[in-house]
Amino acid sequence: MDYTLNDDWIMRRNEIFCDVINNLVTTFYEIQYKFFFVKSELSYINEPISHVDTLQNIGYNLFHVIITFVIDCKALYNLKHVINKTFQISDRGRVAYYYYLFEHEKFMDLFKKLEGCMLDCQKLNIYLSRQIDKLKNKMTINKCNHVGNK
Repeated sequence: MDYTLNDDWIMRRNEIFCDVINNLVTTFYEIQYKFFFVKSELSYINEPISHVDTLQNIGYNLFHVIITFVIDCKALYNLKHVINKTFQISDRGRVAYYYYLFEHEKFMDLFKKLEGCMLDCQKLNIYLSRQIDKLKNKMTINKCNHVGNK
């Protein structure tokens, strides 16, 4: 097995993963802005907002994924160099197999956490969009009532 090809594949996958993380961070900031807007508008009409814990979980999990990804990439890179320096040439095939298996499992764990963040962002965005629609409807009704009372 040619492990150089695996290295190239891992580098491309990591670049794509970084792009996904960047897009998710942007989405998260947009959702935070929308969340705080809805929260302030609901406070004017004395209605509570839910999903505060979801917003906090997304932030925590996203931060965790980013930090873990950076640390794991560096640690796995160092592990590969230690393996190359430690084992004899005849053992490298088997050791490299376990290295790539370990690396793949670590990445899949991070991907599952990232996927959870994406799903939470989607749910929160749906909730906030509905709340904004309700606020727009209330404003329209209030304007109609205000105009009708004149």
